[in-house]
Amino acid sequence: TADPATLTIPLDDVVEHFAHLAAEEGVVITHLKLQCLCYYAHVFHWSRFGGPLFDDRIEAWPAFPAIPDLWYRYGQWEGEAVPFSSAARLAQPSRAALLDEIFARYGRLNIVELVALAWFGPWQHFDVDRHAEIPGEFLASHGRELDRLLPPEPPEPYDADAIEPEQQEAVRDHLRVREPAEA
Repeated sequence: TADPATLTIPLDDVVEHFAHLAAEEGVVITHLKLQCLCYYAHVFHWSRFGGPLFDDRIEAWPAFPAIPDLWYRYGQWEGEAVPFSSAARLAQPSRAALLDEIFARYGRLNIVELVALAWFGPWQHFDVDRHAEIPGEFLASHGRELDRLLPPEPPEPYDADAIEPEQQEAVRDHLRVREPAEA
């Protein structure tokens, strides 16, 4: 069977996950912020797993790298909050963890900061007038460079009170020391 990290997921699932996180944390997501968050998620997936997160193209546009499908669906909101039709957390833990990390790293940055980070990327080396597709190896390189410039934050310390009460019992069971099985 294929490694789940090498299979792509629908871009809509990525959007819904970011919408869920934004609603949870009270962060406004504009069209350009959504472009950047999805771009960074795709970039880091390339750099860490050697393949795309989703099948949609990332293209070199004159001002920034863009995902055309997002532009055509959400571009009319420009600097306003995108009214998402649905928001849901991804069911795949490894993918959800990556998107959570991206949101933690970039979700609170303003659009000027997000686009400035994209300027370090490879998109300027391609024909922006023709909206050339940016190949995966260039996206992977950009992810490695961003990790070098801005390493990810260490995970938050475990706090049992921060999880739902019904999940606490399962966590306690998982952490409980068990007797070794008899031989």
